[in-house]
Amino acid sequence: MNAISASAFREIVTTTLLGASVREAKCGLGTGSIVNLHLEGGPTGLLYLMIFCSWKIVQQEAITCSWKDPESSIEAAFSATKNLRVLSAHVTSSGDVAIELETGVWIYLFSDSAISEDIEFDSDYFVEVGATSYTCLRGKFYVEDSATHQE
Repeated sequence: MNAISASAFREIVTTTLLGASVREAKCGLGTGSIVNLHLEGGPTGLLYLMIFCSWKIVQQEAITCSWKDPESSIEAAFSATKNLRVLSAHVTSSGDVAIELETGVWIYLFSDSAISEDIEFDSDYFVEVGATSYTCLRGKFYVEDSATHQE
């Protein structure tokens, strides 16, 4: 993985997510934090947003949080985002993200993982576009092209 600047990461993530629609949401069992959003459209076609950090969804004054809600509520909240389009995405310099979807739904990601010595196996979240992954880990940003990655 190669480090990139916060501004480069912010530009890539916001332009990649903008206009994309949620096609599927997969939530991890046993922990509310792990979610994989499959998105389609926008400028890059198919992409994935893999979330490991704390998050919350705000929809019609209801809040669902990774740190307090049961798996059934988490699954329902993310299922309700299916087919919604991303209207805006904001990435702070520390890596927190606010994603606005149609119908007033907001998804917030909080870059809060423990600092790992091995960034290749830990992240707060990453966006995968084709063979390229853009990773956030505690306010540090990385890019990796798996097509050229050597094991």
